[in-house]
Amino acid sequence: MRKNMANDFEELLTAKGFKIRGPFLQVGEMLYNDKINSDFIFAVEIDWNFKGIDRKRRTTTTTNWGKLLNPYDYSDPYNSYYQYSGEGTVVCGLVLTAMSSSFGEKLWKKSIVLPPTPFKYVGKRVWATSDATFYSEVALDNSVFNEIANLLENQYQAILDLVEKQIDVEEMKTVAVEARKVDRKN
Repeated sequence: MRKNMANDFEELLTAKGFKIRGPFLQVGEMLYNDKINSDFIFAVEIDWNFKGIDRKRRTTTTTNWGKLLNPYDYSDPYNSYYQYSGEGTVVCGLVLTAMSSSFGEKLWKKSIVLPPTPFKYVGKRVWATSDATFYSEVALDNSVFNEIANLLENQYQAILDLVEKQIDVEEMKTVAVEARKVDRKN
């Protein structure tokens, strides 16, 4: 999705008449020629927040019969494993930033909050601890991460439409002029 978004932003800005290079994952990847031949650097950050998370834990206990039947082994012969499921709401926001292309001075910033989206999930990962956090699930359980990623993909066109409305050509032309001034000044 990141690559598609970068390409779509490139198309959007080019269609609005701006000279751009990239996309780049970070500013350090830009060559000098890219910097001087661009109107400005346009950065997009995606911010995820979760609200109203209601989680349920399913516990499975297994018996280690070797430990249980060994009279000399006093360790716990029972192992508990946990799986989680739940529901909540994901709230995503985009932070759009325009910076001068040579020195990276921030000139324009806009935050866009997307409509909250409810979701449900059933984790597939089996945890050895009963205190796994929801954020651990998102980071380490592919089924949870994929559920949330699918929500974003389903909203993708609406996100692009919203961003297109937020990028005013006249306003961005002013930003491009200011970016050149900043770069000449420094």
